[in-house]
Amino acid sequence: MNQEIIECLKSEMKICWEHFENKMSSFSRTEQYLIDVELEKLYEHSHQVKVNQATVDDFNKLFFENGSPILNEFLQAMFDCFKDWQTLQGIELSKSLYEHTNRGTDNWFPVVLIEEKINEVDLDGEYTTVYRGCSLDEYTTGRFRMRQSWSSDLEIAKTFAYHHPSSKTPLENRIVIKAKVKKDDILWSRSYESERVLAMNFSPLESSIEMTYEDFKSSTGAT
Repeated sequence: MNQEIIECLKSEMKICWEHFENKMSSFSRTEQYLIDVELEKLYEHSHQVKVNQATVDDFNKLFFENGSPILNEFLQAMFDCFKDWQTLQGIELSKSLYEHTNRGTDNWFPVVLIEEKINEVDLDGEYTTVYRGCSLDEYTTGRFRMRQSWSSDLEIAKTFAYHHPSSKTPLENRIVIKAKVKKDDILWSRSYESERVLAMNFSPLESSIEMTYEDFKSSTGAT
């Protein structure tokens, strides 16, 4: 992949490269070559739109739907990313991509990192409690500290742990984490799903498993 495109994805769009590369590696070599070609088109046309050497209509002709459903989904997500890049920059670009309708659904969309404070959360005290649905492995390895999306609402975290279509981990290995975090570690407080976007590699005052799958089954009467 062209280095300029890599820098655009990583430095300007703030796409999590590990997540992006994991997705890329799931495609065949032929598909990866096709992706490189299509991304170069998206990048070049978007740059031309930025400097008024091409129109949005020209760019829209690059909407990809000639491959497998998974390939189409990937390239259509990247199409949306580049379309935002044409008109937005900095934190406004990050916010727009982070809020994309496909983020956190069963449709693939790149993980976008929030790296600066967007708003102040109105809380009493220095610490607050947040929850996140994740895998047991994420908790035991400490990788949960690299996950930005949390919620102040336990019920929402339970939904993401046990009902969310994007959860690939077997249900029996899904848990809900409870963490006590510094208010200063909250970069963005969103009313949607009571979300708290935390700084990468935050250091919780304390963390614990709030709910296991067995706990969840007991609470719902499931067998």
